[in-house]
Amino acid sequence: MIEFLMIREHWLWTMYAAMAFMVTVPAVLSWYYHRRVRLFTGGRRLSAVQRRLAPEHGKVGSNLANAAVIWRRVQSGEFGPEAKRLLGQCFVVIIVWVVVLAIWFGILLYAEERVKAQGGWPDTAQETESAPMTPQ
Repeated sequence: MIEFLMIREHWLWTMYAAMAFMVTVPAVLSWYYHRRVRLFTGGRRLSAVQRRLAPEHGKVGSNLANAAVIWRRVQSGEFGPEAKRLLGQCFVVIIVWVVVLAIWFGILLYAEERVKAQGGWPDTAQETESAPMTPQ
């Protein structure tokens, strides 16, 4: 795997795929959540509460407090079991997504550091891209 990534084109395409994964999963999850939450009565009430307690720019403390309030209300069953199950599913996807991204980018960084230790990418012309290529 590392040898595969030590070829610059492979490394770049793997990085592009990681970036696409980083953006696509939250977009699809957001679409899934908003589509599903509308299907049940408790979900519509949950959406109304989320709009009322929406995050405000520059107010981290109150935003976290509002999120905790919503979380407690969902866990208490106020919005029904469907809302609780939906949020549980979303949290599992988010946790898996974060772990996959950490591993994926960790492997990419490790491969790049191995390439730098060996003198940089063979086609590197600028020092800013990677370790400079030693003159032959």
